Amino acid sequence: MSTRRVGLAALIVTALFAVFAGSALGATKLTTKKAVWSNSGVPFGSSEATGKTPVCSAATSIVFKGTILASEAELTATGLSCTGKLWNEGFGESEMAVGKGPLSFTGITINKPTGCKLNGEANGSAKLTTETLQLAVDMHGTNAEPSVETPIPVVTISSMGETIAKVKLTGCAAEGTYPVRGGVVGEGGNSTGVSAHNHPTVFNMTTNEASTLTLAGNPATITGKANNELAGGEAFQVN
Repeated sequence: MSTRRVGLAALIVTALFAVFAGSALGATKLTTKKAVWSNSGVPFGSSEATGKTPVCSAATSIVFKGTILASEAELTATGLSCTGKLWNEGFGESEMAVGKGPLSFTGITINKPTGCKLNGEANGSAKLTTETLQLAVDMHGTNAEPSVETPIPVVTISSMGETIAKVKLTGCAAEGTYPVRGGVVGEGGNSTGVSAHNHPTVFNMTTNEASTLTLAGNPATITGKANNELAGGEAFQVN
């Protein structure tokens, strides 16, 4: 792995540790703080009921890889949509950009195991909808140079229950239903403070190092890029 990728992985892991453990970063020379959603300087609502409605789509194919029965598993989805809300939860220094809702993946092909289909649907047209998921956004940067801050949003998506989804394979030797559990980490495509109509989230092998995603009890990865917009089409940002 290159030095740059190792550095980014370290930043993400340290930032997540700060989010979930509430630790001081001290000698690591990293700074983290919770991020909030806003639109034209006005924060999103402070509850799910008053939050904004997101519109998600796939900017690239989304590839999910893991292991089932000691064999490689690989699913590719060409479409993505979401329902739910985005809002700011908490007050003061504890206020944080959050969200909740399921994700729907479409145009799914089972590349591996060979011959498998998802829910008996034809490859290329299968679909999978997750359970209701929760989302939290944090940001991290460096204070190695006090006058320069380069915050990058860190997006954490996790299940609210025991599973994210269940993958049902049919028509092959690996036929069965397999749980997807844990959480996924993504990196924001825009820096915090940047107002835009679309705030894409990138999932790659570096962000996977900070994820806890599993398929059938084995480590799994997700790669690709997702678009994140608002139903009203207005620009927004993470601060």
